[in-house]
Amino acid sequence: MYSKSNNETIIIAALRECKDKKDILKVFKDYKKNTINEQISLLEKSMYNPQTFYSSGKINKNDELDLTIDIFLMGDWKINEYYDKAGL
Repeated sequence: MYSKSNNETIIIAALRECKDKKDILKVFKDYKKNTINEQISLLEKSMYNPQTFYSSGKINKNDELDLTIDIFLMGDWKINEYYDKAGL
């Protein structure tokens, strides 16, 4: 049995309910996900692992997190949720 702070499935489900950056940061705080790499990874998993390319070259991790949050909030990933539920 996983504890609440370690259950990735629960965290991903909580992230998928977020409507703004404040909600996302609260999920990370509530589940004690403090490292930027872990936060980016969880956001990407919550969006069904999209391919992201950075046209400006290598960016620092803080900017990568901000960009990942912006991509999440655009909501384009939600179509993948429908595909997943439909078994496609």
